[in-house]
Amino acid sequence: MERLLKKRRVLRSQITKLTNETEERQASLTITEAVSFHARLIKLQQQLEHVNEEIEPLVPEEDAENEYQQVYDYQDRITSCLAGLQLRVDSGSSTTQAAVNSAGSGTAIQTTTPAPITTTSVKTRVKLPKIELIKFTGRRSDWQAFWEVFEQVVDKNEDLTDTDRFHYLRASVTGDEAAALTGLPSMSRCYNDAIQLLRKRFGNEGLLVQEHLKSLIDLKPVRSSEDVCGLRRLYDTLAAHIRGLEALGRKLDTFSSMLLPIAQRAMPRDILLDFNR
Repeated sequence: MERLLKKRRVLRSQITKLTNETEERQASLTITEAVSFHARLIKLQQQLEHVNEEIEPLVPEEDAENEYQQVYDYQDRITSCLAGLQLRVDSGSSTTQAAVNSAGSGTAIQTTTPAPITTTSVKTRVKLPKIELIKFTGRRSDWQAFWEVFEQVVDKNEDLTDTDRFHYLRASVTGDEAAALTGLPSMSRCYNDAIQLLRKRFGNEGLLVQEHLKSLIDLKPVRSSEDVCGLRRLYDTLAAHIRGLEALGRKLDTFSSMLLPIAQRAMPRDILLDFNR
């Protein structure tokens, strides 16, 4: 493992050097240089991903979170730099083509309007806050919320490989359910197997509906109308389970008849008296 770590340090050092130079010279890079930098960075990225795949199974469990965070930080930096280089190549190509067209029509080349490289480079350097993925601990009632976010941010993200998606999945699943993924090697072909495993276990709509209904039946009553926090919590819990049932295709009118007595049972007596007057 030590040899792999040394190789990764060298690769990361080369990537840092190349991305720093790209950021410093973004506006002054020639098209040839931008194409060269892009090709070099792609090659380094591929080599780094290969080394990461070899290291990942050897990382102790207590160091796994820090390991994943470093991997994702480098992926973010590489992706941002590649996007900036691609924009530089595209904008430069547009300017060159405009100059050729102008020359062909007898217009002086100096009249060509340069691409707004400075503005573009500023936009590509904007670093948005990181999106924190929801952790899934194995509670079936939490699966729907977890999967909706994970599907949009990771599963349908075309900039990620299946190996990347699998890393994000393993980092997001905690508790006993993480053990179900531990036996799967960190390879692209295992990502779909892992998703199917989790969806089969937690994505059963019938069981999810039962889970929501059971949680509604087990609502903790609020005893006093002066317990504002308790009433707010009751309202939020009811609303969350109703939204969950509707997201599963159950319309409110199909379970409203059982919802009313459940809500009444959980409300303070004096509020019920006012409600029934």
